[in-house]
Amino acid sequence: MSSFFRVYMLCLFSLISINTKAETIDLYYLQAFSKVDSMLTGTKPVNFQQAVYLTENAQLSVACLA
Repeated sequence: MSSFFRVYMLCLFSLISINTKAETIDLYYLQAFSKVDSMLTGTKPVNFQQAVYLTENAQLSVACLA
């Protein structure tokens, strides 16, 4: 294989990896937001402990991915 092709494939895989991490980060935040929002709007009972856990879990999961 030519070196150009190797560099091209490396760049392609790097971009796919970055995009996947971004989607995962968005997913953590959206899930946490949705659950906390349902507590605030009254569709689920308010649970302070669960709200703190969801918020911290989303933040720590993002820190581990970065």
